[in-house]
Amino acid sequence: VLEFFAAWQALPIFYLKNINYYRISLNKYAIFNGRSRRKEFWIFYLINEAILFVLGFVSPVLAGLFALVIIIPHVATGVRRMHDVNKSGWYFLFPVYNFILACTDGTKGDNKYGDDPKTDARKRERDQSKNGANTTKEFLNKHLNK
Repeated sequence: VLEFFAAWQALPIFYLKNINYYRISLNKYAIFNGRSRRKEFWIFYLINEAILFVLGFVSPVLAGLFALVIIIPHVATGVRRMHDVNKSGWYFLFPVYNFILACTDGTKGDNKYGDDPKTDARKRERDQSKNGANTTKEFLNKHLNK
């Protein structure tokens, strides 16, 4: 019983730590070039599935509308995820293979689709520890306003 309550207490921490990945994907609404980390893709996917699950119980019409609104950012994030493993975005159309690629670690270093997003994340964390909390906002502004 105690483990159950400990897991529920950790849920807000998980949410707060990972909501930035969801916001990054939404801010790159229709950007199909570049790369997305594995974590960014899966956090975006899982949060959308949770929202759809809840909306399905509340109102199937709202769930359908949400699915229509979120389809473009979902495909864009998936295409960027395919780019991270150095594959064309068209591989996102092949159901089993795209799941394997989505679970695969991205290409280390830069590839033909862009810079390594993990390197950017490590640099941001390093800068954040040196400069304080404003670094994340600066990083997001720099990378989302290209």
